[in-house]
Amino acid sequence: MGVPEGVDNFKNYRNSKIDASLKLLRVALDDVKKGKKKFTTKSDLVNEMSERTGIHRTTLGRNEAYLREIMKHLTSQAGASTFVIPEDATPELLRQMVIDAKLENSQLKAKLEKRERQERAATNSSPTSQLAFADTVFVLMKVLDRMNTPEPLFRVDLEKGQILDLAEDPGARQVVVSGPRLKHFIEAMKTWQEQKR
Repeated sequence: MGVPEGVDNFKNYRNSKIDASLKLLRVALDDVKKGKKKFTTKSDLVNEMSERTGIHRTTLGRNEAYLREIMKHLTSQAGASTFVIPEDATPELLRQMVIDAKLENSQLKAKLEKRERQERAATNSSPTSQLAFADTVFVLMKVLDRMNTPEPLFRVDLEKGQILDLAEDPGARQVVVSGPRLKHFIEAMKTWQEQKR
């Protein structure tokens, strides 16, 4: 009599070997976890486990039970979504990577918007805007000079920081503009007159 056809005589033996190897693999993975060593790829972790357990790399990479434990360890590392390569990631880890990428994207957008606001603020006080202001002062002075051609109508008093209307009655208030609103214009006028000399 013998064993009926199709019966696997070694199934129990193989299962007991796999169970013993799984226990050994879990102990090695726990040791690695305590050492806080990070693995970025499945092959790095397989190589490390092969050295620690004596199980061949090919067996660790192809046997579903071993591979399940290795992938569970690889994806459960703290911060795994930031350093495990996508090719070796599980679907759950890939989802986490997508969430991390969206978060990083929103943070980068916020930083970019902040930098753009800072650059716009810097451009407002840039030499270009100062040049535009100086051009405006120059044009206004030319207009005032042209208006004063036949007989003076306005006078810019740089000492007192005011513009006087000379066409008004001498007893009436002759000041057109003075004070803080004229401060920058007067400073620009002084600079322009010094450059003119």
